[in-house]
Amino acid sequence: MNDQALLMQRVARGESAEKVFGLALANAANDPRRAGHCAPRERIT
Repeated sequence: MNDQALLMQRVARGESAEKVFGLALANAANDPRRAGHCAPRERIT
């Protein structure tokens, strides 16, 4: 199951979308291994 599906499950269980997606964005920005198609910030020129 991909990250998007997991996030949608969490929203469906009643967690606030702002909290769930805010954490997801923070994780993607801070952890290059979980960034998926997003380049780590260090590589952006």
